[in-house]
Amino acid sequence: MADDVDEKGSTYTVGCRLDKLLPNAQHIDAIRAAVERMQRVMIDTCDLMNLYIRDRLRNHEGSGLEHVFERNWLLYAMNEVTAGSDRATHLPALTSVRVAHMGGLVRSPRASLRQLMSNQRTNLAAVASTNIWLHFRARLVRVVTTAMRLPKEEYDALSTEERKERAIQIRSIAVDIIRPAGAAYKSSEQYHAVVDARRNILGIDEAVGEWGEYPFLYHIKSHPERFLRATWLLSRERETQLDRHGNTCSGFALFPLRRHMVPRHVDFCQEALREVLRLGSSEYAKKSARAKRGRP
Repeated sequence: MADDVDEKGSTYTVGCRLDKLLPNAQHIDAIRAAVERMQRVMIDTCDLMNLYIRDRLRNHEGSGLEHVFERNWLLYAMNEVTAGSDRATHLPALTSVRVAHMGGLVRSPRASLRQLMSNQRTNLAAVASTNIWLHFRARLVRVVTTAMRLPKEEYDALSTEERKERAIQIRSIAVDIIRPAGAAYKSSEQYHAVVDARRNILGIDEAVGEWGEYPFLYHIKSHPERFLRATWLLSRERETQLDRHGNTCSGFALFPLRRHMVPRHVDFCQEALREVLRLGSSEYAKKSARAKRGRP
């Protein structure tokens, strides 16, 4: 363990090729195959979740989105894009979306991936909720900035101070759109009608519910699922906007998308490793199970 401890006594991780860590070639092949399958499952799960969320917003008034950022609920999505035991629980709403929009999907076998899927759901739930709350304000600023962009001739005619003041006002508009109910405006009075209109369209107060004494960030971090509709509306508007070069802007992902098979991170624990390598339960797990049953 001495090699794993730095001068301050803290442990650290050293990167190492898998074939240097494990001498058994069969174990290496099994782990690599599991990682590849797990990555395929994650890609398909993210695609399905994006389609599902958009379908619920477009056709079902946003119902059925209450639990989409919960790790246990994400098991339903993973079950939908994988093949295995019929004992797996499926949600009809997810099944209908998969059948309608993912007809060519080849469902990956989930054999020996139970624990890996459990580990990855925890990570996916955190990343998915972060995608909503962390980027919401920046996305709002981007949409408002583009919507209020001046023609090039008018913008070039502004002085440096006028450009700075305009930039401040645009950001103030974005801040006002998500300010707590009853709070003072930060933007100039001439923009208050724009602020109120956008605030109503996005349904900020409806999504928050009771503001209490907390700022917008607290509410969106606590319940990111309530702001999926607002993010979707921003995305739709963004897709109608043009950048400075006249190209159509890209929308925003409502759920993180993965587009390649290069794994960023697959969380192996002892239980997942034993499952993938088909080693059975550890002696400790067997002993604990016997103790629960009252056996020596």
